[in-house]
Amino acid sequence: EGAGINCKKCKDGAKFLYEGKCKDKCEERTYSDISSGANKCVPCSEGCDTCSSGTECLKCFGDYSLDEKEARCVLECTEGMYSDQGVCKVCDSNCAACRESSAKCTKCHSDKEEKYLVESSGQCVDKTTCESKELVADGTTGICSPCASECEECKEEAAFCTKCKEGKFLEASAGVCLDTCAPRAFDKPGEDGAGGECLYCEANEVFVTTTKECENLCPARYYELNRQCFSCDSSCETCDSSDTCLNCINGYFLYKGLCYPSNCPAGTFNSVGSNCEDCSSLCSTCESSKYSCIDCAYGCFVYNEQCILSCPAGTVLVGSSCEECSSSCHDCPCTLAVSYTHLTLPTTPYV
Repeated sequence: EGAGINCKKCKDGAKFLYEGKCKDKCEERTYSDISSGANKCVPCSEGCDTCSSGTECLKCFGDYSLDEKEARCVLECTEGMYSDQGVCKVCDSNCAACRESSAKCTKCHSDKEEKYLVESSGQCVDKTTCESKELVADGTTGICSPCASECEECKEEAAFCTKCKEGKFLEASAGVCLDTCAPRAFDKPGEDGAGGECLYCEANEVFVTTTKECENLCPARYYELNRQCFSCDSSCETCDSSDTCLNCINGYFLYKGLCYPSNCPAGTFNSVGSNCEDCSSLCSTCESSKYSCIDCAYGCFVYNEQCILSCPAGTVLVGSSCEECSSSCHDCPCTLAVSYTHLTLPTTPYV
């Protein structure tokens, strides 16, 4: 073993030749080969720490694992096996592939019976078991996985929603959850905190906003706007908008699109049916017609159910009304015309 010596064969049969030198024994990661009649040390195969021959490894090093069936070291065990402390071991019969342990599957067999992988536990289960766990058996991936984050429930695929979470609307044909439905669809809210759905009515149907259903016509006491039915005010029998009544329910009177309980509002009278019309501009209260005044505006006086600016001759002012003088009165003050030119008249003309 002197310097510069490059041996081809060792004299002593107990020595082993390795890299031009004679050794008492073969070094780590080599094996003794005596098949050629000359003892020599030969490197083990790739990744092998201890071997008995170039084709039979006993122990691997580093990231390598021993495939005992093939007696070689591999960086990845063949499918159906997993690495356990540097040795490839067979997966459980349910697993097509596994890791960490024989029962923790990463892929399921599907040739004999359709199985789906539950990734969280590494179990292989049938479709019924998968879906009973509120998961979905995804036929595309073979995984029994949770529904997509926007789905409350899903079917066949994790991203195909059949029910949405609160605040979202289901587009059923596409299985997606939207913030708002397409322009030709109607947002139908869900119940009990669940998401809603996008409802499509037929071309000849309308959408009732209170029931969230499609109907042929708007129900009674509703009005239609953009193919949607909205409820009238509770006092309206019919209406054409949320704040304009056309007819009132019993016991209410209609005036300028509003329904008033019991009576027409001040300054109006009940004309026809339950409709109210304005009194004459000089009347503050009237009945049966706009000129049948009961009370007048300030500065006017009632005479023969009309409001006038001053009491005529032969009458006397009593309160706010002009009363006829007695027929026996000749030289009483009643015969004097009373002028009220000092009063400020209403600016609205008498009609």
